Amino acid sequence: MPYFSPGTRIFGNYEIDSMPLKGSMGVVYLCEDLQNHHPIALKTFRSKYLADRDTREEFINEGIRWMNLGRHPNIVSCYKVERGSDGTEIYLLLELISKQDGMKDASLRSMLSSGKTFSPELVLLFGLQITRGMGYATRIIPGLVHRDLKPENILIGKDKLPGSDCCRLRVTDFGLASVITDRLIEKNSDDATSAYDQSNPSGPIFYIAPERWNGDDYDLRSDVYSLGCIMLEMVTGKLPVNSPNIDKDEIKGTVQKI
Repeated sequence: MPYFSPGTRIFGNYEIDSMPLKGSMGVVYLCEDLQNHHPIALKTFRSKYLADRDTREEFINEGIRWMNLGRHPNIVSCYKVERGSDGTEIYLLLELISKQDGMKDASLRSMLSSGKTFSPELVLLFGLQITRGMGYATRIIPGLVHRDLKPENILIGKDKLPGSDCCRLRVTDFGLASVITDRLIEKNSDDATSAYDQSNPSGPIFYIAPERWNGDDYDLRSDVYSLGCIMLEMVTGKLPVNSPNIDKDEIKGTVQKI
């Protein structure tokens, strides 16, 4: 997949300001919306994960569901779904969350990667904000399950909570990764593991609830499990599952013991 360089305009309206942020599956461009004159983030998947039409349609549908959530202080807003004329290029226009000084990006992962652990009070404040964002989302769309809660999908802005020194958190990427990973898991495909960045020792596979790896039905409790993993990592700096050569069978066996 070719990556666009700074100065490139996507769809003519969105001028890229910096090099893209590349995750295991997704790509994010920080852009200036030339039509509305404000900064935005453009989110897409690597082209190999959007190779078939059904997956692209599902990606669009998840983007529209995210748009329907509207605005909330603890979720990243999705403004629009943009699709290229040939139908293969799809981008979500997202609220841009400015990173804190000294951080690689705005994600909670960036803070955890520095080796920092947090006080119990701060963990509770962070956890409460995640819960508020998810609580709002499930009220707007009953039955909604995020399915990919992890530190990479928790963004920490520069803005503070009213009357507090605690930064505001926002949940992002509602339902997007599941467009790819749920299908791979159902097929018991090795790509379900390789879709994640294996060079990242704290990749998203470590936050997936046991029932998802077993192919069972899942619900909001799966997100609660993921939130528990995130909060544990904030307190201890460690993951509930950790191995230098982990695979999905090992994950299944380990998480069932937790």
